Amino acid sequence: MSRATEVYSREFDLVLLNLPARVRSHVETKIHDLGSRLTRYPHHRLKGRSEYRLRVGRLPDHLRHRPAAERSLPANSRQSARNLPLILILLPDIWESENHRCTALLPVRERFKASTNPATCELLLGIKDFDIPREQRSKKSSLKARCVVSLLFVSLLHNAGLCAPPQEAPSVNTVAERYVKLILAMGQRDPDYVDAYYGPASWQTEAAAEQKPLAQIARESAQLRAQLATPSRPSDEMDQLRLEYLTKQLSALESRVEILGGKRMTFDEESRALYDAVAPTFSDEYFGKQLDAVAAILRVPNDNHLTEHYTAWRKAFVVPKEKLDAVFQLAIKQCRARTLAHLKLPPEESFKVEYVTDKPWGGYNWYKGNYHSLIQVNTDLPVYIDRAIDLAAHEGYPGHHVYNSLLEKTLVRDRDWIEFSVYPLYSPQSLIAEGTANFGRELVMTPPERMEFEKRVLWPAAGLNPARVQEYYKVQELLKKIAYATNEAARRLLNGQTDEKTAAAWLERYLLSEPEQAAHRVKFIQHYRTYVINYNLGEDMVQKYIELQGGTEDQPEKRWRIFGQLLASPRLPSALTR
Repeated sequence: MSRATEVYSREFDLVLLNLPARVRSHVETKIHDLGSRLTRYPHHRLKGRSEYRLRVGRLPDHLRHRPAAERSLPANSRQSARNLPLILILLPDIWESENHRCTALLPVRERFKASTNPATCELLLGIKDFDIPREQRSKKSSLKARCVVSLLFVSLLHNAGLCAPPQEAPSVNTVAERYVKLILAMGQRDPDYVDAYYGPASWQTEAAAEQKPLAQIARESAQLRAQLATPSRPSDEMDQLRLEYLTKQLSALESRVEILGGKRMTFDEESRALYDAVAPTFSDEYFGKQLDAVAAILRVPNDNHLTEHYTAWRKAFVVPKEKLDAVFQLAIKQCRARTLAHLKLPPEESFKVEYVTDKPWGGYNWYKGNYHSLIQVNTDLPVYIDRAIDLAAHEGYPGHHVYNSLLEKTLVRDRDWIEFSVYPLYSPQSLIAEGTANFGRELVMTPPERMEFEKRVLWPAAGLNPARVQEYYKVQELLKKIAYATNEAARRLLNGQTDEKTAAAWLERYLLSEPEQAAHRVKFIQHYRTYVINYNLGEDMVQKYIELQGGTEDQPEKRWRIFGQLLASPRLPSALTR
């Protein structure tokens, strides 16, 4: 026992570093767990680190208990087994026994035949009190009744040929690389699936050449999820979030394959499967009450004509097409300046704006990598003055452009987490992306700050009457409460409870949409399905998370700090609620 209590690192490392990675990780975790609780027992700290390493060495012959240990060893392995180093680990709080004799609890072969999990690569040869004086034991409460020693025979059994080396699990980085390639393969089958990619170009070429079938994509995805399953969670929160991210993203990939294959899901089932969240349900009566308040402001006595009155009233706030770019650039400049005052962005970040037509969306950010985005604005429909700040913040600062830039900087480049070089659209990541982008509109300027800036800068630039700013935003504030109307129309349409024409009419009434705009929204729903929840539900979930962390309106600096941390993390929707 004396040699086993010496500081002895060379032999320890020779054994430990040659173990299979999963087994080595299990041993190191156990040593760390034990060592972190030790204060008065033999140990020493690893240089430059906070962990403890227990002192190790060869077990003296009189403690080997050869008959018990060798009972299950093959005859040709017994001699070599006697000479192999053993690792002694003190386990003060795990086992207790009244039997102080060292006895093999399980036959070696049977123990290793049962499982290749590294947790089973631990042969408890017995429990023994190693002659610590009773008076000392009583002073060491952490030992409870006695000192218990477990003999880890991983290296001994492996080298003695008692078990085949366990299949080494791929590293998280290896799984991450395979995940990226699967997402790219899915992009070949689903044109919308890959929203952004800036990893190795050769991987895209491989995906295009291979044309992997959907069934194979789903099968390989399930295999990767199984490889990520671990009996113990990483101690670092970011590593925990990374495992959760990969697992849920892969699960969503499999669900998308099922949907493309014809599987029918309800609206809520699909949103949970793809986006890790379910939107609340609202009745017609709820929306009716909100519209009554709008009607009162607009002085409309009969709500059956509210949409017509609202449409006529709103025309005074359309930005002329010839002035759209000038107004939008002013909004971008202001949002960028305010964002940079709180968040550190890569100095080379930039984006370009284009104006397009014939799209199912109003605006889109195409992230290109190297901190650069292409933002497209759809001019099919009238662009109202509130859309200038909304689009600048949502698509640019501090929305999608900032989100993608921070992911690239902090996760892809700084941590080498390659999985964030690809963004699959139909995945839980989208709720975070859209939720933070929507919340960014509220964060970048408070309502009074926004109205002051628009009255002073944007409305004159658009040729609108600044005296009506307050009137306009009073109505807009009420309309935020009916934003979930799009979800309800989508839920009913996708659940087969209504048809396109009825869904459009419902949006005209309860979302105050013009007929052309309502038809455009139905087109969006048919194309992107349950994706609609990511905007309003996403914003609400993000805001609640930030405020629960202390980022309330009266704590703007903390609000920005928590927002920035969320943007640069792998956190997904279900992790926002804990």
